[in-house]
Amino acid sequence: MLDHASNPNNITILTYSDVIRRFIPSPSVSADELAPGVRDCIKALAACQGYEIIQQASSRKRYGNFWADFLNFKRKVEVTGWSFSGVILVKDGVVIYSLAGGQPSIYSLEENKNPLGPFQGSGESAARSVVPVP
Repeated sequence: MLDHASNPNNITILTYSDVIRRFIPSPSVSADELAPGVRDCIKALAACQGYEIIQQASSRKRYGNFWADFLNFKRKVEVTGWSFSGVILVKDGVVIYSLAGGQPSIYSLEENKNPLGPFQGSGESAARSVVPVP
């Protein structure tokens, strides 16, 4: 059961105008080109309710030397996870349209190198304190 009250952070309630904006992005797209469930929802006006669900999970894991990371000389972070997004249109308690997408696997490797370590960004802030930026 879809209960937006128990998990409001991941579920957005779509109004009639939100559904139109989402599925008819420009005047060049006609209602005849839409899926039958979307057309039914638009014709039903307030009798149709839309829900957008966005769920994601990610984890970050640091690699390398503790002191190099702590002192900001070198930092290597691996990011893994997944994401899901979906739209559900409900008319009179019955799901008339659903659309799902997302990324089943997310992987990225972030690597930062600062030869000056903790002093890397201090030159810019010291220059701003001497010469104010308009």
